[in-house]
Amino acid sequence: MNVWLTADWHFYHRNIITYCNRPFNDEFEMTYYIFEQMKNIIKDEDVLIVLGDVSIKSSKKWIPNLIALVSSIPGTKILVKGNHDLYSVEIFKEMGFKYVVKYINLGKYTFVHNPENTFKGKYTICGHVHEKWKTNYVNDSFCVNVGVDQWNFKPVRLEEVVPVEDAEKMKIYFKRL
Repeated sequence: MNVWLTADWHFYHRNIITYCNRPFNDEFEMTYYIFEQMKNIIKDEDVLIVLGDVSIKSSKKWIPNLIALVSSIPGTKILVKGNHDLYSVEIFKEMGFKYVVKYINLGKYTFVHNPENTFKGKYTICGHVHEKWKTNYVNDSFCVNVGVDQWNFKPVRLEEVVPVEDAEKMKIYFKRL
């Protein structure tokens, strides 16, 4: 079992291509490319933690597409809501998210969308900052950005952002979900 981390998909968000200099011709190419990366890497026994911004704001026209796409990504999916995740919890559950939360605190680690919302002194795993930085200190916390803009539009294994021994302990927690 692997625990995978990702953030800032922004499915169907045309303007994010320009904002973040993403290498796609349009929002459909981008959405399906990121989707295919998730679907091809994540296995049924894995856990995928999405640290926010599945799509863009609450454009209702994309809900059926999002339900079809996201629900077909294997594994147990957890959403840590981002500033653009304005759909109801019920809609996110239809997308296949088992849990929809504001943050996850596990010992010295915090999983949160916006690093500005971290807990002082915690090791923070976040998204939100897109292409701006991969690691940084925010509010006296060391932060790792797992957004797709930093990881070639693919999810990242938990062991790549925290020490292996800590990742193994966290896997025990996530395996129980």
